[in-house]
Amino acid sequence: MDQYGSDELLLPSLQVSNEIDMPGRFDYNCSRKGDAGNISRISLWVKNVDDTCLSRRVRHSICILGVEHLSLLAETPHIMANKVEFGFI
Repeated sequence: MDQYGSDELLLPSLQVSNEIDMPGRFDYNCSRKGDAGNISRISLWVKNVDDTCLSRRVRHSICILGVEHLSLLAETPHIMANKVEFGFI
């Protein structure tokens, strides 16, 4: 496994595991209850650092989320936020 992509596999796996029983998890039974087309992670793709990336930090063409994105994150139904600024936690 690529050492730089392991978190991209581990965290989503934890969130769908019945055995681990992670709070807020989304498993097969949830998807059977109805439309689940929007359960995923949020990634803000950008071409360069400009006004579309409020934190003004980009890595691999993805805007790094910071405190500037709190209102956006509060309104989104996504389970994961991809690329969060370390100081934001």
